[in-house]
Amino acid sequence: MSLVRNIVGVLVGFLAAAFVVMVGFLGGMLLLGREFVLEPGGYNASVSWLVVSSFITIIGGIIGGLCCMLITGRTRAYTVLAAIIFVMGVAGGILGSGRPEPPARPDEQGVMELMQQLEEHGREPLYTRITNPIYGAGGVLLAGLLAARVRRARTESP
Repeated sequence: MSLVRNIVGVLVGFLAAAFVVMVGFLGGMLLLGREFVLEPGGYNASVSWLVVSSFITIIGGIIGGLCCMLITGRTRAYTVLAAIIFVMGVAGGILGSGRPEPPARPDEQGVMELMQQLEEHGREPLYTRITNPIYGAGGVLLAGLLAARVRRARTESP
């Protein structure tokens, strides 16, 4: 039963983190607008968006780590979740690194068309392919450590 609980906790934590990041990115894109998210005339992410997206990634990691700890209650489970997020983030960064230089972005482009073009042409700086997995895994570890500390304090209090 413990093994199943650990697997479910890691899976739910991963899905929660992925959901928060996807909703955060989509919501940020819709709320802040393409001028904030993208550099003018292209599909490269702006520096302002890179800062916002870093916080979204950390928050996603924290929520994923908390979900994992709530289900499992074990430090090993959130450590596994952090490792999975890190490895998958690095793999995604490596796979996305071979994209060709994107074409110029038209001024008048609908949101759905822009999202499709971002999927094909969107680019981020090399350093974010390294930092995003670190931020995501770091958020999971931070949440796990905080949850473990709270749990320990509850069991030690009279």
